[in-house]
Amino acid sequence: MLLGFTLQFISDKKDAEQVLMLIFEKVYDKMAEIPDAVLSVYCWLQAEARKVILDYKNKTTASSCNSGIESSHNRSYYEPLLQEATDQQRTVFIEMYINGRSIQQVAAQLQADTASVQQLLRESLLIIRKNLQ
Repeated sequence: MLLGFTLQFISDKKDAEQVLMLIFEKVYDKMAEIPDAVLSVYCWLQAEARKVILDYKNKTTASSCNSGIESSHNRSYYEPLLQEATDQQRTVFIEMYINGRSIQQVAAQLQADTASVQQLLRESLLIIRKNLQ
């Protein structure tokens, strides 16, 4: 499942497998941080994976045009899953997961505090999770 998630952002399977190994190396040290029950372990892994994927993409595709193509594919994949979401929930998810912006950047854009942005992200992930079941 996590490889499929990685492939949504990195289209080359060998590169995605390499990034998956980086993800597991990174989360090994953070296993004690797994949240209790707010989100599933898989959602936590996705959030941690996203950080590694963004680092990888920033290092390897600084001026690549493919990044825009992949983002539009991801956006079109997630938009139907977020139909029930509010505009703010949708914006937070797209800005962070698709456009790779940080919580601080999104908070500044929405003129909100980071705790509110985290809550909106959590809610959007729960909506996606519900729609995937």
